[in-house]
Amino acid sequence: MADSKIYTLTETLYKVTDRMDDRESLKWRLRDAALELSDVFSGNGNNLSFREESQLIEKKAVLFERIENMLKIISSVSYLARVNFDKLASEYEVLAKMPA
Repeated sequence: MADSKIYTLTETLYKVTDRMDDRESLKWRLRDAALELSDVFSGNGNNLSFREESQLIEKKAVLFERIENMLKIISSVSYLARVNFDKLASEYEVLAKMPA
């Protein structure tokens, strides 16, 4: 379930940020973080050691926090429709709370 949700969120994030100016570095940083998070989810293996699983959980937490913070910045500056970024931030928060 989380895999399909992260894919949908990443796709939506791309669509929403597509309206941002290409010269805006936050657009590219946000997309990079979303892609990295998507890669982390798709790379979930079943044969991870405890240490590897702990590192994966930590990496997800860092990426979720980074994405949520960037979405809050964009929303507060009102680059585009604030509701789109608020909704994305909300969905990333829900996904972050889902069990690994």
